Amino acid sequence: METSTIISLVIFFLLIALTTVFVGSEFALVKVRSTRIEQLVDEGNKSAKIVKKMIDNL
Repeated sequence: METSTIISLVIFFLLIALTTVFVGSEFALVKVRSTRIEQLVDEGNKSAKIVKKMIDNL
């Protein structure tokens, strides 16, 4: 195989892997219980506040 073909395949698989990370993250945000996030926000959890903003912007 030529070097350019190998590089193209590596880039292709890296992009596929990156896409799966983003899809998995989005799926996790959609499936999380909003009541639990609200509870954590009320308790002052900074990470929960960030997650709530992300869910609100989906």
